[in-house]
Amino acid sequence: MLGASHVITVHHGGTAFSEQISCSARNQGSSLPAHTEAPGYRLESRSDTHDESTFRRLAHELRRRCARDDGWLGGMFPGDDAALTALAAEPDGTGWRWQTWHLYPTGSGGSVVYTASRWQP
Repeated sequence: MLGASHVITVHHGGTAFSEQISCSARNQGSSLPAHTEAPGYRLESRSDTHDESTFRRLAHELRRRCARDDGWLGGMFPGDDAALTALAAEPDGTGWRWQTWHLYPTGSGGSVVYTASRWQP
């Protein structure tokens, strides 16, 4: 986890795959694709805006899952306990699948960048 970004690296045999997502790129005129595919790889993403109560509930649930569930990792950032990134990963046959949530509080709710990825060697 790298603040507003994440890097996932998967090794399988002699093969390595890396996904790097920068959610801050959207502030520089770029955006994540809603869907993209390459051989053995698929990415879906979306950005949502939530009201305060919905945003706080999601942040609470993600923190709970990161603390309790296998395969979950979370990072919180200073200033607001809802400023966090969560990652859930699990094996998928010979490959992996993972989901990420990047939460950005705004004071009256917040925005969430969600990704779902799958990699097969």
